[in-house]
Amino acid sequence: MSASADIWITGLGAHTAAGAGSAALAAALATSRTLAAPSKDMHDRWVARAPDPEIGHLGKRVSRSAALFIAAAREAWEAAGSLSDVAPDRIAVIEGSSLGPTGDLLAAERARAEDGYPARVHPAHVFRMMLGAGSAVFAQEIGAQGSVFALSAGSTSGAMAIIEGWAKLRAGLADVVVAGGADAPLDAEVIATFHA
Repeated sequence: MSASADIWITGLGAHTAAGAGSAALAAALATSRTLAAPSKDMHDRWVARAPDPEIGHLGKRVSRSAALFIAAAREAWEAAGSLSDVAPDRIAVIEGSSLGPTGDLLAAERARAEDGYPARVHPAHVFRMMLGAGSAVFAQEIGAQGSVFALSAGSTSGAMAIIEGWAKLRAGLADVVVAGGADAPLDAEVIATFHA
């Protein structure tokens, strides 16, 4: 792609505390209503919790963060329309996440402690704790064979994923990029850390 070529955003996706879908987020932004509320399991701290995404059987295999990424990526992909004419090796998927599966990891560790720290864990647990599982699973779903990776840059992770996607398009390294961010660190220990 030449430096003067246009880059188009052809699909949007979101799964937020406003609900499933980018339309729910747009409606919430238009009304300026708060999406946060006190949460008993977070010691009455205010949190904005997205509903559990409906991603089928994968929901039990990946972290909540990965599930949120997959739900939003699916919406964006469908909104973009037919991309069947794009070569699979020209499609990239980039996931940005600051804390990714941290909440899931802490919950799993607490469960292991209650069980007396068994010597073995389920082999699928490795996939559940992997930062980047969302981009890997989504890439497999759509048959993407270009760059597929996750990055972490603190609170700017999602924005950095989009910038990285833009850079790949501008450099001619991809023709289509699905990029965005997802995080699900709603765990009392994580929330307490941010209030230290």
